[in-house]
Amino acid sequence: MRLRKANAVRTGRISAKSPVRRTRNVITGSAAIAALCVAAAPASAVAANQAPAGTKGYATWPAAQRAAGFALLKPADTYGLPISGKIEVSSCPQLHSTWVLATYKSAHAKPNLGIMQVLHNDGCAGNLPPSVKLGTYHVDGAKATLLGVCRLFDNPPCSHLAIERFLVWTKGRDYYVVSSYDEPPATVVGFARKLKAVG
Repeated sequence: MRLRKANAVRTGRISAKSPVRRTRNVITGSAAIAALCVAAAPASAVAANQAPAGTKGYATWPAAQRAAGFALLKPADTYGLPISGKIEVSSCPQLHSTWVLATYKSAHAKPNLGIMQVLHNDGCAGNLPPSVKLGTYHVDGAKATLLGVCRLFDNPPCSHLAIERFLVWTKGRDYYVVSSYDEPPATVVGFARKLKAVG
């Protein structure tokens, strides 16, 4: 996550030791996200590394935090989007990890925003689709990398509004991913920066 905005496309895996490892030409992250893309319209798939032991839904953030067993962040501003369903909590006992997901979207499923939080992630939540690095930002005292599902393969240009964007960062060994579709980068970053601790 040391790079600034660049046109180059990179490859990397988000791991417990390094937020992004880069080799050449394409970036993929394993920090989170089997379900973050479910609300998004594009065909790019997100493949889960491990099947969750069980997923439960909670109506409130305090209830989700108690079930998850670690401190969570919740949105202070959802940019007018209502929550879709409930806050999901799932665990990967074999990896000693838990993920929490909340998605906010309009009635027509676009645009949307989501926040996934993963305890000690080692692949519990899945993979990001092949993405292009769009920039680096500061969120919650950490460096966050903005990725876009664009330009590669048959995806639209990165300047298009209607693409998937992911803002990924780590704090300690915990991982955070804000997902979006049909939202500008400023909204994605603003959503992340306005997250606040669950009381």
